Amino acid sequence: MGMWDVDVSGVMATAVAGGAAWLGPKQRESLFLGYSAAASDLALIRATRGRRGSDWPTAVAEAEATISKEHATWPASRPSTT
Repeated sequence: MGMWDVDVSGVMATAVAGGAAWLGPKQRESLFLGYSAAASDLALIRATRGRRGSDWPTAVAEAEATISKEHATWPASRPSTT
């Protein structure tokens, strides 16, 4: 109707930036929850295993499994660079 002169590309850029700003904290929350779970698992392993020398190999295997699980999920949470 000619009442407003609106730059559509500016409006779209603002919408995209707003969406990215909204998703940022959501991403941080999921990483926090994942790291908290891994830290809890490692603390539990430390509390229940490794006190005696005979439990040491089991404690190491459980800790490696916990870290491997976290390592496998971390790249999935990162944005693709390709």
